[in-house]
Amino acid sequence: RRAAMEVPESVLREMRFLDDVPDEVETRPSHMSEGAMQEVELEADIRKIELDIAIMDLRRDLELQEQLVVEWDQGIQALREGVLPHEWSEEERREDKKLQVGLREAEEHITELRQRLHLLESQRPCSPNAP
Repeated sequence: RRAAMEVPESVLREMRFLDDVPDEVETRPSHMSEGAMQEVELEADIRKIELDIAIMDLRRDLELQEQLVVEWDQGIQALREGVLPHEWSEEERREDKKLQVGLREAEEHITELRQRLHLLESQRPCSPNAP
């Protein structure tokens, strides 16, 4: 059984807004009031927090998917235990091929999740409070 994991909406949302997040607010432009500047800083902080949450969600999803793939592989090995391939029926061979293809697809999905996680982590604004 393949548990397909979709990218959480929070991750997609943060990927769209990532370019808008300033690394740090350096100076206040002369045309901005103090209140407007605080609003910009708060908005940037909110986006940073949302990105951190999206990263944590993606890490959780990745760990779950990795565990499911390990269990799936172990299940396939258990099905094969004690039966030699030349003893399999045609139906068992077809089913084994399907399971192997599904397992490879799940492993590729894990690779995609890892790449997305790496992308999000690499684009996270640097902060003295960042873990």
